[in-house]
Amino acid sequence: MDTCSVLGANFMQKAARIILGMINTTTCFTATFGNLLIILVIFHYKSLRRRSNYLIVCLALTDLTVGLVLQPIASAQIFAESIGKDCKVAYAVTYIGAMLCGASSWILTLISYDRYLHLVKLQNYNMYMTKRKLRFMVTFCWVYPICLGFLMFSDVTLDIYYALLVLSANFNVLVIVFCYWKSYKFIKEKAKIFPRNAGLTQASNNETDKIRHHWKLAKTFALIIGCYLLCWTPMVIFVVYLMIARKAKLSFGDFEPYLYTIYQMTLVMGYSNSSMNPVIYFWRNKELKAGMKQFVINTILRRQYLLKENVNVSVQSST
Repeated sequence: MDTCSVLGANFMQKAARIILGMINTTTCFTATFGNLLIILVIFHYKSLRRRSNYLIVCLALTDLTVGLVLQPIASAQIFAESIGKDCKVAYAVTYIGAMLCGASSWILTLISYDRYLHLVKLQNYNMYMTKRKLRFMVTFCWVYPICLGFLMFSDVTLDIYYALLVLSANFNVLVIVFCYWKSYKFIKEKAKIFPRNAGLTQASNNETDKIRHHWKLAKTFALIIGCYLLCWTPMVIFVVYLMIARKAKLSFGDFEPYLYTIYQMTLVMGYSNSSMNPVIYFWRNKELKAGMKQFVINTILRRQYLLKENVNVSVQSST
């Protein structure tokens, strides 16, 4: 029971419950609406149905699941003391959170690799990122965290789970850093060969424009990765600290009553990351921004207005 209690929302002050619960509930709605909008927009417009945008859909699916499934359970765990003390709920929230957090981490790593290929292997991108290879890598991004999470339910395999978790996180960070370092190095070399104001052929201009476009998208995803690390790193550090302290049988002293509140603060901070990505897309990605505006105005608001005015909408006019 002692191992389970730190996973729940036990012993939190009423003010902390209300504040954290309200923040979590608010970001729950924004994450659900924003990521659902991203998925609908990409599938609605044929011009956005590109291979790289399907990776955005995969990331949006993990964030949508956080807002639709994980955060409502976490809010109930925070607000209701009886649910917060339930070990089954605590372990369910921990497993789902670890699974989705791990899937997001691997998908972000895959996106970084994909952006690297778009820049460095621009002319033969499809040869390096085939449909079969993409399907395999996306499947791995989901299956590995799901299988890894089962190790946390046994005392025998719990240490193996944390070891693999740390190794996976370090591997993902190294791949992301390597991809962006190589991409930045490539851009710098291209800038020396093709200066902005130099007289270039039409083909060289087109290639330079494509490189600049993909580099801008890469910087957008770098911002997304930065927000992800900023939101989830405190929780990972805190959990590792708790595990080391328990293994060493250290006493928390007067600090112990605040452990549960700090743990929930780091979790709510991590959950809030799911509501940030749609905002970043809307701010940085012109195609998705235009698509989201058009989808909301033409597809949702216009349809609601016509239905309110009792106007029959044909299939042609609605599109």
